[in-house]
Amino acid sequence: MTYARQAFILSGLVAVLVGSCLNLRNDPLCTKPNSDPTKICSVQDLDSDRDAGANRKDGPQPPSNGEGGTGGPADGTGGQGGTPAAPATDRDCDPGFHKCEGVCVDSRSPDHCGFACEPCTSLTGGRATCDGVRCGVACPDGQKPCEDKCVEAGAACGGTCPAGKNPCNGICVPADDKTACGASCEVCPTSPNGVTQCSGVECQLTCNAGFHRCGDECKADTSPMSCGKSCSPCAVPEGGEATCVDGACQAKCLDGKVLCKSTGTCLPTGAACNGECPAGKHECNGLCVSSTDVNSCGTSCAPCQAPDNADATCEAGKCAFKCRANFHQCGDKCLPNSSTASCGTQCVPCPTADNGVAVCNNAAACGIRCNDGFHACGNQCKANNDADACGTACTKCTAPAGARPICTAGKCDWDCPNARKCGNGCAAPGMPCDGKCQGGETLCGGRCVANNQVPAENCSNGADDDCDGNVDCADS
Repeated sequence: MTYARQAFILSGLVAVLVGSCLNLRNDPLCTKPNSDPTKICSVQDLDSDRDAGANRKDGPQPPSNGEGGTGGPADGTGGQGGTPAAPATDRDCDPGFHKCEGVCVDSRSPDHCGFACEPCTSLTGGRATCDGVRCGVACPDGQKPCEDKCVEAGAACGGTCPAGKNPCNGICVPADDKTACGASCEVCPTSPNGVTQCSGVECQLTCNAGFHRCGDECKADTSPMSCGKSCSPCAVPEGGEATCVDGACQAKCLDGKVLCKSTGTCLPTGAACNGECPAGKHECNGLCVSSTDVNSCGTSCAPCQAPDNADATCEAGKCAFKCRANFHQCGDKCLPNSSTASCGTQCVPCPTADNGVAVCNNAAACGIRCNDGFHACGNQCKANNDADACGTACTKCTAPAGARPICTAGKCDWDCPNARKCGNGCAAPGMPCDGKCQGGETLCGGRCVANNQVPAENCSNGADDDCDGNVDCADS
């Protein structure tokens, strides 16, 4: 071999090695948010990263140890305590991170808590917190959250949130806040292929054209992993690949091979195949598919459909559906647990009350929220000064004979119409109370007479006319 030939071969090997290193450097599996961007992965690094990627679940990971109380960080400041929850994780990001506008962000940050991409609502005198799943709030030592501010720990906090806001973790937040949506204070999911909104009752993820909802993600209608409106991958023939054509799963054999439907494998042209599918499968577009899969349930070749807020299922060879978390089935629909039109598990609206509005408490039970100046008594709203339903205990006030029961500042009392209080009763006008008249009056003849109406003393009739205790001008 000539020297020129050896040099040519050596230069080619160098080019291949450099190209491989550059490909490893640019491989997303070799680039981690906290890694050195100048580091080139080794083959071992790449293999271990690919294995880790293969073991991740498809989609954001739910908390593994509960939901951590009602908000606040894991150290217990803010919110209502509870067991710290595992932070939300996006399958394309490191543990504890999720994507917002294509960037992996910390799921424990109040700026983008859980799977949200909007900041948590804060309060005056305190700060917003996040336990990795839900938003919370924290106040300084000796204080507690109340509506939209921090107050002293011993101060009363009995107010209600104004219209358009819901109580979440001790503060009032806008009802359409995507970080604390509706009465359940849910953190709404986000997807790069859809738009997230909060209706004021529940989260709504609307997928862009060409995508459909699968759990908390929007997946492509044309991908074999989510073909048509399905959320399950298409079946893959042995020795070939799955495809998605016009919203339907199909099979494709490579290198001139043909599909054998009975075995679901790609065989060389001319190989023997009886053309029948085994038990539990049926033929769809040249492929033997499962008769229990939502993409091909029973004898159908079309994916099962599901209403909004539900996932399709295949049960006993027939398409069905299962409502997602925080929704329940009402006929052929899945309605929100937290809506007053379908509160808890019922399918009828919550009853309303005069001087108030219906509410769904904790997405479980109907209730009422009374207007200003009224309070709830059972399923009615009573005026705050109603003596028949006084205070939050709705006490019926009583009064002694001749008196009138009244309710003042939530407490029972009584007064005397056109008279005045006298011990445990009322003294009629002109009558003494315990033998005494009130200021500006004189007791005269068993009655209370205005001082300027007391009769003059007659000094010769042997009587005390001016009621001063002396007879016949003996005091003059």
